[in-house]
Amino acid sequence: MNRASPPLEQISATLADTSARQLHEWVPPVKDERGRLVQECPETVRYQDLVPVDQELPEARVALANLEAGVAFAIESIERQDPINVRAIVGAIDELVASTIRNPDPAIGLAIGRRQDHYTLRHCVNLAVWTVALGRQLGLPRADLRLLGTGAALCDMGRERLPRKLLQRAGQLSPWELEVIREHVSFSLELIPADELDAAVIAMVAQHHEHLDGSGYPNAMSGKKIDLYARIARISDCFEAMITRRPYREPQPISQAVKELYALRGTHFQKELVESLISAIGIYPAGASVELSSGEAGIVIGGSRRNHLKPAVWLMLDAHRLRLPRPNALNLATDRLERQIVRDYPEGGLGFGARVFFC
Repeated sequence: MNRASPPLEQISATLADTSARQLHEWVPPVKDERGRLVQECPETVRYQDLVPVDQELPEARVALANLEAGVAFAIESIERQDPINVRAIVGAIDELVASTIRNPDPAIGLAIGRRQDHYTLRHCVNLAVWTVALGRQLGLPRADLRLLGTGAALCDMGRERLPRKLLQRAGQLSPWELEVIREHVSFSLELIPADELDAAVIAMVAQHHEHLDGSGYPNAMSGKKIDLYARIARISDCFEAMITRRPYREPQPISQAVKELYALRGTHFQKELVESLISAIGIYPAGASVELSSGEAGIVIGGSRRNHLKPAVWLMLDAHRLRLPRPNALNLATDRLERQIVRDYPEGGLGFGARVFFC
């Protein structure tokens, strides 16, 4: 981390309602050799939650289950050395986009609570959730959210060509081993059916490890030279890696991941996109395990995108850390006792996790 991050209260206070009105500053127009405009900033949409969390949850479950099945089939195709069939992935992305447009919290809670030992499978599915949620926050239209989700689901397919022992290494990697890991980008480009995919999806796969300051790979691109959707994928990729258990590192609490991303804005990541991701999911997203100032604990079930520090919580433990006979919902934004979240835990860190409500 390049510099210390401020407290969560300060982060919450500085989060702008980043809207798509700013997109034109981030997406330079692309012209052909004759000077004709071939790409411009997309028209934008102002989204609002259309249904409550409990109503959307069944639809989100189906969407993520179908996406996991599509990604799993693609991974199996790679193992058989068969071409990847992206139709199932694209169809499931359509379902995810529709669910996220109505209310992103169920998909976010499901992503946090998913149990999946296969890292690439979990990563590809969750990366699609984070990128689509961020795209919604930016006001990108449905067609662009579909491109974002598709690119995210395909970004790391090349990992399946890397040596398994190297991916499972618990210790520090040598410079040579790091170079091998970085080859997954070129492997992904070889594996995906480029003739069936939009150029924006190809750009996401090719550039999703590039950093704003030029310190990324494989081509050390910087600034606006990096495609906007690749910039979105890079932030989402880093966030997912931070909160996921890896052979060499335990998962971080989500609030800590938020702090680290915030500290890297303007260097690794575009400032506005970092703030938009935090706004899109919340400092304590749906599915986060949290402890209250009263000693009670539970799972965030919504509201974090509107009240970053005071979401609705599904209480599971009482003030003595005993399991409640019946969980109950508490909206911290309207709590007369003015209870506050004092800390959050990695998934499962309280002996239960997002699955108790979302899965």
